[in-house]
Amino acid sequence: RPEGIIELFKSYASAAGLEVREHWIRSSQNPSVQGAGWEEFREIWSADRKAKPDGLLVLDDILMREAAIAIVELGISVPRDLTIVTHSNADCRIRYPFEATFLEFDIAAFAGTLDRMLQDRIDGKPVAQRQISIPGYVFHRKNGSSARTRSVRSEERRVGKECRSR
Repeated sequence: RPEGIIELFKSYASAAGLEVREHWIRSSQNPSVQGAGWEEFREIWSADRKAKPDGLLVLDDILMREAAIAIVELGISVPRDLTIVTHSNADCRIRYPFEATFLEFDIAAFAGTLDRMLQDRIDGKPVAQRQISIPGYVFHRKNGSSARTRSVRSEERRVGKECRSR
């Protein structure tokens, strides 16, 4: 369990006045286990009969695809009952039957950066930077559309140091 990331998330959520209950947090699911996203979401949703989360943050596109099935099966109204923010790889064009906000990252930029770092190591050179920000974007997509709508703040925002134009 990546404790540092979870504690950071909880501190940001607290600073924003959001309630985070420990039994709603999941961080060690293996996305290659079939049904993991479906099972985890159903556990979170049914963990407390009186209180349900009103927001869902899923940082794995495979887990989110399976969680989406559970959301539909349970008849949850998105975004009335649940707001969703999830990961997406650039140009993947994931569609859900409800609206969601996406944190999109460029996998080609990641692979290129990793390639350069590995090549430096193979060549016996020191790695210049051990932490590198990969360009990313926040955008909102309505009910299964393939087109982007404006982001939460009426403009695309970058996540990272650089932003490439689209």
